[in-house]
Amino acid sequence: MNPFPIIEKWISEHASAASLRDHVALLKEQLSALEKENVVLKHENTMLKEKISMLESEVNQLKTERDALLVKIKNYSQPMKHRVLTKINI
Repeated sequence: MNPFPIIEKWISEHASAASLRDHVALLKEQLSALEKENVVLKHENTMLKEKISMLESEVNQLKTERDALLVKIKNYSQPMKHRVLTKINI
């Protein structure tokens, strides 16, 4: 909904048209700038959400790899303990 036609009509009927038209022109410029900034920020927001998603996937992948390595370390460590105990008993 664009409020400017209503405002312009009211200005023409009730107020000093010259000064108020300048204010309306300024408001239009500001609105246009804000709309452009909104588009840029929405794009940036989308890009950041995609990056967050990518990083979350990477974190999950790294956690899976870490867990697999911890299992390997645990499996490797257990036989070593057994070997050490065997050598001590011999």
